[in-house]
Amino acid sequence: MASKSLEAAQLDALVLCGGLGTRLREETEFRPKPMVEIGGRPILWHILKHYGAHGVGRFVLCLGYKGDFIRDYFIHYHNRSHDLEVDVDGGAVEVKSFSAHDGMGISIARLAGLKIGWVTKRQSKVVAIRANDLKIDHVYQGQSHKMDAVTKIMADEGCTLDEIAYVGDDIIDLPVMRVVGLAIATANAREQVKRVAHYTTPLRGGDGAGRDAIDFLLNARGVLDEMIDRYLDPTSAEAKSADIGVGNM
Repeated sequence: MASKSLEAAQLDALVLCGGLGTRLREETEFRPKPMVEIGGRPILWHILKHYGAHGVGRFVLCLGYKGDFIRDYFIHYHNRSHDLEVDVDGGAVEVKSFSAHDGMGISIARLAGLKIGWVTKRQSKVVAIRANDLKIDHVYQGQSHKMDAVTKIMADEGCTLDEIAYVGDDIIDLPVMRVVGLAIATANAREQVKRVAHYTTPLRGGDGAGRDAIDFLLNARGVLDEMIDRYLDPTSAEAKSADIGVGNM
């Protein structure tokens, strides 16, 4: 799946996927070795998931034996699962790991009347797909100065800095975290970020920190248990409208 136009500087990882897997012949007769399953997931899925959890977000898969099998798997991946989002762009595969707990938390937050915004420095189709699936109210990508996006959100919503809770993990988040009403750091945030935070989540970013932040907010308002009960009510049209989508753009 390598593309001649893809510059090496854009890549985070190169994965060799062309082996015949002769020692696994009983498994690789009809599928390539990277697609042999362990625990119901292909070996390649586990590799991308592992490196994705450590911040690697873009891969080039060098295909060989039964390469179409791998290509088709990732092209249709978002129809199969929502814990790992994948975008196939030219020759590269962009992978970003998301927490299903965070997704559930966003539905509960929406039911409680909260508005959700994502502000990120990177430009990513995968983030756009996930944001669409979760019905995120405000999505700003490519933001080197995140306060600019926050200012626009404030204008759109008619709110003040004191009414904003902001979750951050790195120094690029500091200008916003220093001025909002509630600054939240993730468990894996830089120490400089944790020092300005009013609250630090028990879990890491991408592994449930978003849900921690939402639970903290709703619990402080005394409505967490009520919102959970409303979300679980099968007769509630409001709960259905607050729920996430189906994973398609």
